[in-house]
Formats: sequence, C-alpha cells, structure tokens
Amino acid sequence: MRRACLALLLAGAASPAATAPMTFGEAAARLVTEAPALRAADAARRAAEAGLLDADRRPNPSADIEIENFAGTGPYRGVDGAEITAVIEQPIELGGKRRARTAVARADIALALAERQGEARRLLAELARTYGNAAASRARATIAQEQVALAETLAAQSARRLAVGDIAEVEHDRVLVSLGEARTELERNRRDTETAERNLALLVGATEAVEADPSFLATGSVDPAQIAIVTADDSRIAAIADRERARVAAARAGRIPDLTARGGVRVAREEEAVALVAGVSIPLPFFNNGRARVVQAQAEAERANLAAEAQRRDARRTAERALGNWRSALRSLENIEGRTLPAAERLVALTERGYRLGALPYRDLADAQTSLYASRRARIDAQEQVATAKADVAEVTGAYSALGLPILSERNPEVFK
Repeated sequence: MRRACLALLLAGAASPAATAPMTFGEAAARLVTEAPALRAADAARRAAEAGLLDADRRPNPSADIEIENFAGTGPYRGVDGAEITAVIEQPIELGGKRRARTAVARADIALALAERQGEARRLLAELARTYGNAAASRARATIAQEQVALAETLAAQSARRLAVGDIAEVEHDRVLVSLGEARTELERNRRDTETAERNLALLVGATEAVEADPSFLATGSVDPAQIAIVTADDSRIAAIADRERARVAAARAGRIPDLTARGGVRVAREEEAVALVAGVSIPLPFFNNGRARVVQAQAEAERANLAAEAQRRDARRTAERALGNWRSALRSLENIEGRTLPAAERLVALTERGYRLGALPYRDLADAQTSLYASRRARIDAQEQVATAKADVAEVTGAYSALGLPILSERNPEVFK
C-alpha cells in the first residue's frame, strides 16, 4: 500500500495538467468583481442617490406668452391692435412636500444599501455551499484514486500468487472484481467533481476550470452553541419601515393644495402702453381630496412591514434548522474521527498482514478496505454537511468571521457585513 500511494503521489506531481486550486478567499474576491447581482445592486443604489437629487429640487417655473386681438376684422385687422402678454408662473409647494419627497428618497437609498448587503451575504453563502460541494467532490475523487491504486497493486500481487498456485482462481477473480468496482467509483467521482467545479466556475464568473481546495472542509469555527440567532436583515427591515413611513407622510403632504403665482407684463400696441399682470391660482379639491392616496400608502406600508416580519421569522427558522444540522454533522464527524476511522484503519492493517501471510482470504481484506474507504467518505460527507450548515447560518446572521469564512475587508469592509 505504501508503494502504491507513493507511486500515486509521484504521478500526480509529474502530471503536466495539475493546476493550483483556487482558494475560497480568491473565489470570494472574484465573485465580488464578477457577480451581476452585486453590480445590479450597485446600480440600484446609484439610481436611489440620483432620485434624492431629483427630489430635493423645487418645481420648475413656466413661461407663457399670449397674443390677443390680431389678424381679425375691422379694428383688429393686422397686428397693430394686438395685445401681448408675457407671464412667468411658479408653483409654490405647501405642506412640506419637498421635505417629504427627500425623506422618501433617503429611505430608498438606505434600503438599496441594505439590500446590497443582503445580496452580498446570500452570494457568499451560496459560494460557501458550492465551494464546499466542489471541495468534497474532489476529496472523494482523491480517495477513489487511492482505492484504485491499491486495488491495482493487490491485483498484481494476486496474479503472481495465482501463477505459483498460492491462491485459487476464484480468489483472483474477486480481486479483479474489486478493481473494476474501484475504477467505476473513480470515474463516477471524477464526473461529480467536474460538474461541481464547473458550477463553481459559473458562480464566480470564470471561463476556465476552477479547482477547489479540499482543505476548505477543515476550516475551523466557533461552537454552534455560541452563535446567536440575530438576523442580519434587521437593517433592511428597518429601512423598509422608514421608507413606508416616509411614503405615508408624502401622501399626507400631497393632500394640501399648492399655489401657483403668476407675474408678467402686457403690451398694448395700439395704445402704446405697458401694464403689469399678476395672479395666484389654487386648485379646489372638490372631487379628489387625496384621502384615497393616504389610505393606499398606509395599506402598502402595512403589507410591506408584515412581509418583512414574515421574512425575518423564516430566516430565524432557517438558522435554527441550520444550527441543528451543524450540531448533528459535528457529532457524526467526531464519532467518525474518534472511533470509526481509527478502528477501520486498525482492521485494515491486521487483515493486510494476515492476507500477505496467507492466513486470511482476500474477501476479509476487501471487506476491511471497503469499511475504511466508507469511513473516509463518511468523514468527507460530514465535513460537507458542516460547511453547508455554516453557510446557511452565515447567510441569516452575517457571522462569517465566527464561522471561519473570510470577509473581504481589504476590498470593501461593508461588502459582506
């Protein structure tokens, strides 16, 4: 077995196709640059900031020019008797409409920032799950490759023993069957690895193949009992509530009619006289007093707040479920590493010695090896479950550093806050 593993390592080191794996931190840095969802969130923030600039402006004035008493008949023939009136009108907002508009726009900016942070948390959690799956697939493929190398070594030994009559032909056939099964398992694990790493490449926006680092599965973290279930979406929920309150206030301000002031000059060509004109207009809310808009804004605010609260409760349930999965996977991992795996390794060592001495049949050795590789795969499965559960918890709580997941503080301290 030692010779087979050494040969496998040397073959891997000499392979020209070997490439350095992309670390999780490198994948996260690339995700920040490539993710269309984050760029869309940045565009939404810029739109909200532009909306604030627009909301903080007064209404534009308008200019009117009227020509009367021209191109008619009798004394109004031609343009000598025309009267020309030039007027500038300026709407005057009442009831704090401009202040209400800017409050809504500021709330939109705060909400855009909160939603951007939430999208970043979702993407990082998705990256952790995808990277963990790819790392686990590659680790399983490595185990399968070791299993094939060992089976090939045993097949060569079995052929030599068969040639000298040391074992029966049926015993050699069992060795060949085990070799075929190992090669089939290796092929399946390689396909799974290709699929998982292709998904990882698509997520980070890479055109070339991305190789995951299996050491990611051994990333340490705090005890799950120390994680407080506090949803990181509280800032988004607060921003939603502020925006809806601002919209209700804007609807109430809209009920107060605005004034329109008019001022200008009138020129009478026939009298060769000039006079000033002025006026004020105010709409009369006989048919629509704006009450329906206030009721509509209040109902929309209630709907948005209740929907946000429902999302927060769902997030808490998701975190509780993820913590339960995390604790269960940790217990399984501790049991495998502390009991099952050491026992399987001792059993293989004993049966291999007995098989070499001819005291045990190959069936016993094959069963022991199957148990060992099953234990190693079970450890990888438990590690992947831990990584997935940590990603689920991090998506809800935002506790990435406590969970052993890097925060890209050197790029943007707020990107995964």
